[in-house]
Amino acid sequence: MERHFSILGSGRCGSTWVHEILLSHPAVALTNEGGVIAFLHFAANMAGLPRFQRGSFAPIEGHPVQGIVSKRASGAFAEIFSRHALQMCREFYRTTFRGRKFRWWGEKLLDLRMALDLQRWMPDAHYVLLVRDPRDVLCSWRAHGRRRNDSQGRLEHLDARVFADSWRAIYEDGAPKLRNTLTVRYEDLLAKPRQKVKAILDHLGLEWHEGIDATLGPSAWFAEHGTSDTPHESIGRWRRDLGDDELAIVEEVCGAPMERFGYPRIGSSGPEGGRGPGRSRRPRSDGDEPDG
Repeated sequence: MERHFSILGSGRCGSTWVHEILLSHPAVALTNEGGVIAFLHFAANMAGLPRFQRGSFAPIEGHPVQGIVSKRASGAFAEIFSRHALQMCREFYRTTFRGRKFRWWGEKLLDLRMALDLQRWMPDAHYVLLVRDPRDVLCSWRAHGRRRNDSQGRLEHLDARVFADSWRAIYEDGAPKLRNTLTVRYEDLLAKPRQKVKAILDHLGLEWHEGIDATLGPSAWFAEHGTSDTPHESIGRWRRDLGDDELAIVEEVCGAPMERFGYPRIGSSGPEGGRGPGRSRRPRSDGDEPDG
């Protein structure tokens, strides 16, 4: 019987690259934010919402819906739906990857809450959690917004505290609740891709496959998804891009999980502020050129 695993992360943390790497393995059937699991998560919550009651569920919070199933039936129906959701997922992957004899099926998920639902449905599910320095993630999201010409500026002008609260919710509030989880740092993946991919395969009980070799070089992946000139420049970009006020906000909100993952707070660490020699501490003005 095939087993499930999910790739999780805050976004802008290398999860798309990991998806492409693992999809090259013949024993893996993997979709990239396909939304199938998100739909089943939403539908499972709807199944338990009694008629005439209103609720709002991920992934479309802020859009209240009204229950359909009667109050007497909703509890049993929700339990039955959740049991059958697993079979619906398996059937989707068997249809989508017809002809592939996969042992693991899964998705790169947008929302960690979906993974927590999956853990209830499938206690033996596995997870690969990608993590990156949140200071760099904030800079990358903003650069991504500039790159894609976000007309409403939601990403380009992403609020530091809103972002930091979201990042902390994933890595401090949600991730520790998941079992069978392997954590991989973005920085380590760039530095030692073969070693880190081998660790992921070991986590899934899979052997190396020659098809993976062509996916390990970050050049093609980075040209499409990166927002710095080079992978090396994507690490520590916060030293150039973040002003002191925003840096303080991110470190205040995210500090504890940051340090657990090996990203020390700079705090008041001397005249350079921990940014390193030659690093500017001023916020970039609207007239400055972005670093990419």
